[in-house]
Amino acid sequence: MAEDKYNRKNPAVKRILQEVKEMQSNPSDDFMSLPLEMIWLTYEGLAIALMTRDDSVGRMTTSQKLETFKFCQENIFEWQFAIRGPSDTEFEGGIYHGRIQLPAEYPFKPPSFMLLTPNGRFETQTKICLSISNHHPEHWQPSWSVRTALTALIAFMPTNPNGALGSLDYKKEERRVLAVKSRESAPRFGNPDRQKLIDEGPTSPSGH
Repeated sequence: MAEDKYNRKNPAVKRILQEVKEMQSNPSDDFMSLPLEMIWLTYEGLAIALMTRDDSVGRMTTSQKLETFKFCQENIFEWQFAIRGPSDTEFEGGIYHGRIQLPAEYPFKPPSFMLLTPNGRFETQTKICLSISNHHPEHWQPSWSVRTALTALIAFMPTNPNGALGSLDYKKEERRVLAVKSRESAPRFGNPDRQKLIDEGPTSPSGH
């Protein structure tokens, strides 16, 4: 990661770098998340890393290999994540990919979240309205972190949306179908230039 380009004395930069190290040294079974500039990995390397912790998944077939992520710019304020659907819910078994945008004032202002994988609870490509997100800065606590927020996001998935911005209220059966599909295809990510790099990745299932 190109840490030298950032002022380490900046509170936001200092905090983000601390969180990156914490994420790497203490990984979660329920999610994975890193700044985009660190993700010179395949989607398999992020989301399927969660899948392979399930004994039931077994070896991935060639057709299940997903696209390589390569990004146009370095930015530690922009993260991607993969979360596991909560157990004993209609989301169980799903792996959902998304983006986090950390503000320049982080951790004193909250991040924004966006899901990229269809899930039936939150709209895709839309900033989610939750008490942990930028839509409700009055609720945010500087002691919270990306880890805290992702844990909360997972907990929010099976809750009643109550018409919140960016929420969906699909039937449980529909959400179960989407949970299965979430393991079968890479997400559409970012701006057209970034997506072009993804689509042309050497491990793309389309053979580009």
